Amino acid sequence: MKLNTWQISVLLAIFAAIVCIAAQGISPLLAGQPILLFPTDLYNQIEFVGFVSGVVGVYLMVKESAWNYPVGLIWAIAYGIYFFSVAKHFGEASLMLINAIYLIDGWIKWARRSEQPQLPITRLSLKNWGVIIGTMIVFIPVLIALLYSVRGNFVYFDATTTSLALAAQYLTNRKIFESWYFWIAANVVIIPVFIYREYYPTAILYTVFTVMAVFGIKEWRQSMEMQQKMADPF
Repeated sequence: MKLNTWQISVLLAIFAAIVCIAAQGISPLLAGQPILLFPTDLYNQIEFVGFVSGVVGVYLMVKESAWNYPVGLIWAIAYGIYFFSVAKHFGEASLMLINAIYLIDGWIKWARRSEQPQLPITRLSLKNWGVIIGTMIVFIPVLIALLYSVRGNFVYFDATTTSLALAAQYLTNRKIFESWYFWIAANVVIIPVFIYREYYPTAILYTVFTVMAVFGIKEWRQSMEMQQKMADPF
């Protein structure tokens, strides 16, 4: 029996919950403490919610479902609180706040009325590549200075991944294929920092995001090919 998108989403949520609880138990286990069946610390609970909603949200994005946006909004709020209060990654925390706005904007763009065609996947033009890269060259140093002024942690990594992720979300909202490459780049930059700081669940989550982005590239490429065949059947 072939499972539909929502059935797979439920299974992914259960799997993500188990993985998150196991990952949250790494540090206590190393300290000789037992792994809890469910996190009792408030910030661990917030991380748990962000972990599960993040995995499900990215899967729905891979499947081109507009529901990735409300689910992603839960992820952005949860991790915004986590990054600000626990990790002191103020760039990432600010990113989550901006992402929340972007997610609402993307939800509007993707959730077309039934009589309208689905938002098509498009490619990033050479001109837009130049605009995005130029903007990042200017934005990253400014963000580094701001993060230093508020005494953020790992400001160079934080500024770089924040810039890459903002570009990725901007492109995702417009359903541009290359958004996946920006997501992968942002994750690769920040994952080592999470591992170094022993934020194991978040490091695992962003690793999962990276793997899912690879599948997203494959799925969206196939979708684009289908679009082209429908537009030009001969």
